[in-house]
Amino acid sequence: MLLVFLQHAQLAGFRHAGWVGVTMFFTLSGYLITSLLLIEDGRTGRIHLARFYFRRALRLIPALGLVLLAVGVLAVVVGRDFWAQELATLLYVSNWANVAGLEMWYLGHTWSLAIEEQFYILWPLAILLVRSTQWRIALCVIGVLVSVALRAVLFGPDAAVESRWSHGLDTRADALLIGCLLALVRWSAPGWLGWIGILGITATLAFLQSTAGLAYAGLAIAAASTALIIAAGTRVTLGPLVAFGGISYGVYLWHFPIIEGTRGLAATVPGPLLVLGWFLATLAAAFASRRLVELPALRFRNRSFARARALAEPAPGPASGPSTGAGTG
Repeated sequence: MLLVFLQHAQLAGFRHAGWVGVTMFFTLSGYLITSLLLIEDGRTGRIHLARFYFRRALRLIPALGLVLLAVGVLAVVVGRDFWAQELATLLYVSNWANVAGLEMWYLGHTWSLAIEEQFYILWPLAILLVRSTQWRIALCVIGVLVSVALRAVLFGPDAAVESRWSHGLDTRADALLIGCLLALVRWSAPGWLGWIGILGITATLAFLQSTAGLAYAGLAIAAASTALIIAAGTRVTLGPLVAFGGISYGVYLWHFPIIEGTRGLAATVPGPLLVLGWFLATLAAAFASRRLVELPALRFRNRSFARARALAEPAPGPASGPSTGAGTG
């Protein structure tokens, strides 16, 4: 998320850093979601799709709705027709709206959230339909190769072509599927490989920041490096980063509207001071979103599933204790 912020703040040396940050997030997400699905499938022999989608919706939609409300009110105030962009964001198709040429204004960053949601819809269905672990692994490998090849084939320097290869679910699926593949093979790598992964991310940021470098190699290297970090369990535990991770979704949602809405101040406010102001304003909005919207939604979700589990479990009775040899009727 910090890499995404630095790119949108247009700091020198971070022109495409956000693409690397988003790729890392996709790989982490593919690993986490697949692990959760496999745990549920192994424990119960099934995947409850309705519950999965309900959990995802309560995690993502309330905070997103608050941003859509704020941007919508602003659009009305300034007299901008913005309802198509709001609808595309709410339906999680803003990546394809961007590819189609729709100007997303202060919601231009939601393309990655749209890809994530499309993955949430399709991947659990694939897990349900493909029951063999070997075939699931094969599906991931083929998907990674096809995605990388598509990105190379569709690569082009102009804005319209760049939007296609950088915003399509198919051309960015390799990062997601590398995470899925890691969860399927359950590989536990030696710790030193995690540091190789960190070096890979660093090298991508340092040497492969051109659009061509990212399209042909950088994004795939970033995804593979992230997988190495996960597999090795390499941990850099810093309190501020842990706290930042807790509000990272709010930071993601709010940083872009805040930056774009006040970019005009660059003519009067010194650059470093403006970037600091953007960061502090984003943190404040993210903390407010976490406290006022996200945590209440999570508590509601937890209560709902606690009640559902209680109703599904059999009531305790004499037969639930150790056998005494006497009949229980």
